[in-house]
Amino acid sequence: MARGKIEIKRIENSTNRQVTYSKRRNG
Repeated sequence: MARGKIEIKRIENSTNRQVTYSKRRNG
């Protein structure tokens, strides 16, 4: 259970990071 939650959080973090990076590059 904990492992799954951590994996989901990691995926969300990487996605958020990509979005922020893209926005920063475009901005």
